[in-house]
Formats: sequence, C-alpha cells, structure tokens
Amino acid sequence: MGLYVLGLDGGGTKTLAQAMNAEGRPLFRVGGGALNLNSETPDRVRAVVRDILQQAGRQAGGPPAAVCIAAAGVSNPAAAQVLRAGAQEAGYAGPVQVTGDHMAALAGALGRPEGLILIAGTGSICAGRTADGREARSGGFGHLIDDEGSGYAMGRDVLRAVIEAWDGRGPETCLTKQVCETLNVQDAAGIVAFVYAPECTKRDIAALARLLPQAAAADDAAALAIYRRAARELARLAEAVARRLKLEQAELALAGSALVNDAFLRQCLSQELTRLEPGLTAVLPRQDAAMGAALLAREMLR
Repeated sequence: MGLYVLGLDGGGTKTLAQAMNAEGRPLFRVGGGALNLNSETPDRVRAVVRDILQQAGRQAGGPPAAVCIAAAGVSNPAAAQVLRAGAQEAGYAGPVQVTGDHMAALAGALGRPEGLILIAGTGSICAGRTADGREARSGGFGHLIDDEGSGYAMGRDVLRAVIEAWDGRGPETCLTKQVCETLNVQDAAGIVAFVYAPECTKRDIAALARLLPQAAAADDAAALAIYRRAARELARLAEAVARRLKLEQAELALAGSALVNDAFLRQCLSQELTRLEPGLTAVLPRQDAAMGAALLAREMLR
C-alpha cells in the first residue's frame, strides 16, 4: 500500500482509527474499544492500541509511518506512557503523538489543525490552535464542577426547572409533564430517586435535554431560560480561547451532539456570539475526529 499514517480517535466507549496516505487521501478505517485511562485499566488501554495497530498493519501490509493517538483522559499523567506502550507492544517503533480528543475534533472539523472548536455533548469544552502551534482550551473539567452549556447541564436544569415549579420558586412549565412521562414519576420524590440512584449516569441526565426543543417551540419560559443560559456559557468558553490566542476573527466549529442536533441551541449561541465575539463565524464540522487525528499524524511527516 505504500507510505501511510494512522490517526486514532479514542473516546470513552470506542476508538475509531483512520489511515491516510502521504498526499492526504483517506484509505481505510479500523476500530476498537475505549482509550480513556480514567475509566479503563492500563492493560485494557494498551490492548486496544495494540489491536488497532495490528489491524492496520494487516490491512496495509505494514506499519504506519506516523501515529497520532487523540484520546479522552490524556490529562492523566500516566496516559501518554500507557498509550505509547500499547503501540510498542504491537511492534511499532515509529513516532507517536499523543493529544486530547478535542484537538483531533478541531482538525477534522475545519480540515486543518488551526482554528477553534466548541464542543457540547454530554460535556463541554472549547479548544483552539494557532498556525504557529500555540494551543489553549477552556472548560471540559467534568460535570461535578464544570461542563456548563453541555447536554448534562441542560438536562440538570430541566430537572431543576420542574422542581422549582413544584416548589413555587419558578414558573409553571410544560417540562413538568414531559419529565414525569419520560421518567415515569409523579412528584419531586420520584425525581430525587431517579437522580440519586446508583445506576443513574450523567448521560441519563443529559438525555433529558432532548425535551427542550418541544418546550421552547411552545414559548415555555423555563425552557427558553435554560437555552439562554446554556448559550451564554458556551459563548463564554469560545470568547476565552479566542482572546487568549488572538483568534477573534476566525471560524468556530460547532461539534458534539447537543450543538449539532439542536438548532434552537445553535440559534441562541449565534446571538450570544454576536454580542461577545462578532468576528467568530460558526460552522458545522466538515469531517470527524478520526479524520482529524489522521491529519495530525500526517503533519508529523513534515
């Protein structure tokens, strides 16, 4: 097959790897399990990397010339060493770049490694990179202390709006009926039981954000307030990175399920960006993070 590079996009549930030739043409894809060392054992993470590189080697007839591993959880001090060890166990002796999955998402979304990306899925983060290689990020510190504007934050605020309506602290909202039907509960005690059940995850709470578009379309005051708050927090994430990197006149890729799938949230965000950073142009991703990781791997050849 000739010279090729391999980019791995490792998330919390699965990894997708993209092979690319030296001219930038996509070749093939292989996949495996999760690469997040914060939720997987080191042995499992090494095994996933090893298996993916071996799959690629079999398909291409040889090892890649460069590998970029973009994964969640690389802020863990042990992550880079474990990920590189997995590549070595596959018999790979070439260069390996380890970076955050948000940087691969940036490169894929814009088709180049420079610019800005705002990601709002279950969590939220904004990241940026300049042409001379300077990087910055804001947010992304987890749902317990951060992740404002994310699907989790909006789902949490849906529950809060229902509780406050029952208490008389907030306006009556059609979210009450939607939440009760979705969770099969009748009162605040039912919501408390749902939230604090051992099996309840942040994804379960984030899923409740899907109730917002219908409520907002009915001009529900609580739903509109949740959208405004989320948009304001997301715009603040973008503002912080744009100003730190002096990228106030740039494209801002919007990624993550909350932003990509919710047109109302994007509309509210556009209004906030016009107020805070009018020079930013919001765009939807052109390619995915696996392609972005491959682009970063190709940059290593230069």
